[in-house]
Amino acid sequence: SMLASSDYDLKDVLRAVAEKTARRLGVDICSVYLWDGEYLVLSGTYGLAQEAVGKARLKIGEGITGSAVAAKKPLLIQDVSKDPRYRYFPETKEEQYKIKTMYSYPIFSGEEPFGVLNAQTVVTREFKEDEIYFVTVIANLILGAVKMRKRRSS
Repeated sequence: SMLASSDYDLKDVLRAVAEKTARRLGVDICSVYLWDGEYLVLSGTYGLAQEAVGKARLKIGEGITGSAVAAKKPLLIQDVSKDPRYRYFPETKEEQYKIKTMYSYPIFSGEEPFGVLNAQTVVTREFKEDEIYFVTVIANLILGAVKMRKRRSS
C-alpha cells in the first residue's frame, strides 16, 4: 500500500506490485493489464518481457484476460493449453515458461472495467482462499494507485 500511494511513476509501481505479488503468491508470472477505453493493455509485469509493456493488448472478451472482464468475475484455468481462449503474444516471450495455470482477476470501478491482475504458473496449482483474497486486496490497491495518479495529473 505504501508503494501504491507513493509518488513513483505508475509504470514503476505496477512493475513492483507485480513482482511483490508474484513472490508472495509463489507464481512465475504476475501481470497487470489496464483498460484504456478500447483495449486491455499490459501495463506492468513480473516474469514477462518488459518490452511487451504497452504493446500486448486485448479487447474485452479476448483471451482469458479479456474473458474475465467480459464475465465480470475471476477465472481460474488449471491448464491453459486446453482452453481455446488462451492468447499468446510473441513480444512477451511467454513461450519460455510453458504456462500451465492462470488466474485472471478483473478489476472494476463500479460497473466500469478498469483492468486485470493475472497470476500464472508453469505447474498446475490451486489457489487457496487466502491467496485469492490477497489478489483481491492487491487489485484494489492497483485501482487506488491508478485513480490517485489520474487525479494528480488532471
